[in-house]
Amino acid sequence: MKLHDEIHKATLGSAELKDELEALGRTSSQAMSRGSNSTYGSVDEDVLLKEARQLEQEIKFIGLVTGPSTSAHNPAAEPRTTTHSPSKLSYQVREIPKKNLFVEPLPVQFLEIPFFLLFICCRLSSAARKPIGDLLAQLQDEAVQTSAIKFWTALGAQFHSGPVESNAVWKAARQSFEGFTFKGRVSFSPISAPGVFQLELSPIEAEKSCQLQRMFGSDRFLYLTFPSFSENRPKHIVHAEMSSIKEQWKMWLMQEHSFLGRKWRVCKSCRCHQGETWNDQVFLKFTSSLLREKRLSVRTRALMCALYYLQYRAMVSVEYLLVKC
Repeated sequence: MKLHDEIHKATLGSAELKDELEALGRTSSQAMSRGSNSTYGSVDEDVLLKEARQLEQEIKFIGLVTGPSTSAHNPAAEPRTTTHSPSKLSYQVREIPKKNLFVEPLPVQFLEIPFFLLFICCRLSSAARKPIGDLLAQLQDEAVQTSAIKFWTALGAQFHSGPVESNAVWKAARQSFEGFTFKGRVSFSPISAPGVFQLELSPIEAEKSCQLQRMFGSDRFLYLTFPSFSENRPKHIVHAEMSSIKEQWKMWLMQEHSFLGRKWRVCKSCRCHQGETWNDQVFLKFTSSLLREKRLSVRTRALMCALYYLQYRAMVSVEYLLVKC
């Protein structure tokens, strides 16, 4: 009966099995050394050795069937998986879907500035590596926003060295920017810069508009060009990490993004040939305005306060008042 109990314990595959086998060996040695001096009589050494060998063979057979132990006492025996876990990705790669359009967020106090001026200041601040708030602080006067000459004068001569928007952009603002296009280029960030991608906006220039731009306004659409993940890999990004970046970029395509006080969503992406390389072009459309949402939230809170006041005075439920509204 004791032999069967030992076999049953052997199937557990735990560390206690080894201790019990050692104890059994010590007991056998002591029993053989005592010989006929034992109170229970002499021990048949041949029978004991035979049972020990049989037990050892059965334990080996059970180990072949059940496999190696995966007990917590033996971490090295735990199987290792080769799947890519999100926790193994670097923070910069894992945060790609949440990075919007890879520029600093717009301070809320500048939401009322026209979008095309925000676009120009975002382009200039990225090129000069300055906070966008420093430029927008110079545009609080409405006269500066409506005049191209006053606009560039307020920003200073330091931003006149590169390409600048012409006076025709301010005139096109009255006609939903018909004949103009808002576009930019996304590239891999250098090793010294934070993040994986960086955005470089293009100057607002006259360009043939599509039907959607003429119907809804060119400032409601963005054209972004992404680098090829197979041809434009920088040296500081290894090949294995590039595949993870591409997967996170695909998740980025399905997210809604905030950019310059507006929310945008990708409606089309395609491969385009530029020069000798193929790049990914992304077409984003405007979905909602953060300024409008802010105003609606204030109006909604005021309406709910008025409804609760009427409920208190007239003893009428809020649901009834909402139906009447």
